[in-house]
Amino acid sequence: MPKPREEGGQQQDEEHVYMNPTGHLPGEASGVREASEEPEVSGDVIPDAAPGNDNRLHERVVAVENGFRSLSITVLTLGLICVVCITALWVYIADSGFRNATFTTLGTTGRAGPTSLGDHYRGQDHEKLVTLQNGIQLFTVPDTGNYQIEVAGAAGGWDSTNSNENYRGYGAMMKGTFKLRQENNSKLSRIKNVVEDK
Repeated sequence: MPKPREEGGQQQDEEHVYMNPTGHLPGEASGVREASEEPEVSGDVIPDAAPGNDNRLHERVVAVENGFRSLSITVLTLGLICVVCITALWVYIADSGFRNATFTTLGTTGRAGPTSLGDHYRGQDHEKLVTLQNGIQLFTVPDTGNYQIEVAGAAGGWDSTNSNENYRGYGAMMKGTFKLRQENNSKLSRIKNVVEDK
């Protein structure tokens, strides 16, 4: 702020005057530009207010997000395909539809054995896996693997003391695990009750 000074009994404001020894005005000094002048922009620098830059940046961000989303979906899809394939394979191996089978005489007695399957195995696991040949039941193996088989020999004979078939002898029982190949026929040797005529 200018200091007041007295001159001839009157106070006057003292003003400071700055002198530029070069004689150039400050606005003309090198490196100083007028406020209205826009600064030059090099190719490497993106000006803050450049039109369209926000849109381009947004498009790039959206493209990267879509890429990650697509990659995530692809990985998830491949994972699901692997799970489905492995599950289907496990179900095929573990559940071939065959659990167990109980073979009977098909309601026949005598030496000749059964002549017809009838409806004896209907609805059972081995319904379509058994055929007959000369009184012998043939079992077609559904899958290669180990099968636990339990068999009993046919009963036969008479009790000589009582002359009654209720006291006849029964065959031996055997049990074992056997490796069978798919579609091989295993003969179930004449499953029947043998009763000799007296």
